[in-house]
Amino acid sequence: MHLTVDDLWRETQPQALEPMVSVINRITAPPPLRTLLIAVTTHLGWTLELKGWTSILSHESCSHQTPAKIHLTAMRTGFNFETVLQRIGKCLPLSHVKYLQIENVPDFDVWKKSFAHMRTVTKLRVHRAAADYLPMALLSKDDKKKNPRKTADLRVDPDPDASLFPHLKYLQLDEVRFCAVYGESRDGDLIDDIEEALGSRKLRRRKFPHLDIRRAINFGQDELDRLQKVVQTLTWDGKVDINNIEDEDEYSDAYLYY
Repeated sequence: MHLTVDDLWRETQPQALEPMVSVINRITAPPPLRTLLIAVTTHLGWTLELKGWTSILSHESCSHQTPAKIHLTAMRTGFNFETVLQRIGKCLPLSHVKYLQIENVPDFDVWKKSFAHMRTVTKLRVHRAAADYLPMALLSKDDKKKNPRKTADLRVDPDPDASLFPHLKYLQLDEVRFCAVYGESRDGDLIDDIEEALGSRKLRRRKFPHLDIRRAINFGQDELDRLQKVVQTLTWDGKVDINNIEDEDEYSDAYLYY
């Protein structure tokens, strides 16, 4: 079922979402969702899309072509998309989600409020600009206490004890920009934060199990060598796009916060 709502930017009160929540509750009977896709775009003034499946999809399959049990599109949410995402998340059966896909969901506070209860996630796919907020989510709580730090456009985490995705075994980075400029190291490059975050996931002598890189942006042998040192298995499709920040006036809407 595909449910679409529009003009939520005009609605600032939580009760404005109740009709949509009521419909969701009627169509999300057991079994619980096992795979969830959450995407945010600036199309038509911030659009939030959620798709849920009752099976654990293969990360090799194209989720956009696999029929979903539930498909929600909230158009023209404005900056209310955070409220919409949290309210919908509370009424969906998400406690058993194993595979989470995140596309362009900004702000680490949104991540914590929306994903913290998804503690059974073992597979995570992060697409494009959402990766800016990934390092803080991956850092172990012990590392946060020792060295609270900032990532791109990110405040210091006000809750260092928060730990997201504690059972994560597989991480896919899809169309992620690792460096501002290809072949040149700069302060604030995402590669630095990803490397540290994955290193913090080492349990005793076991490194993070599996990092999978697809269609990378500004990614070369140096970045590959660095990440191979902090994970047990690294797979890469070999595809690279050279797309330097200094070459662009601004990014397309698909790259929201880059």
